[in-house]
Amino acid sequence: MDIILFHARLVDRQVILEEDNFEEGLSSGLIAAGIDAEDIVTSLDYQNGLANAPDILSKLL
Repeated sequence: MDIILFHARLVDRQVILEEDNFEEGLSSGLIAAGIDAEDIVTSLDYQNGLANAPDILSKLL
């Protein structure tokens, strides 16, 4: 059985997470690698025009 671990896009200097199947979540790894939490958004936030708004991820981490 094949499974997609993650699907992310880089758009306008932001990481758009389309799918994240990591147990600990991909966001924490990206932040640990030096990417600002406000530059990581979900695909729903991006589609709803919230990509440049303060990210809920930073409040969750």
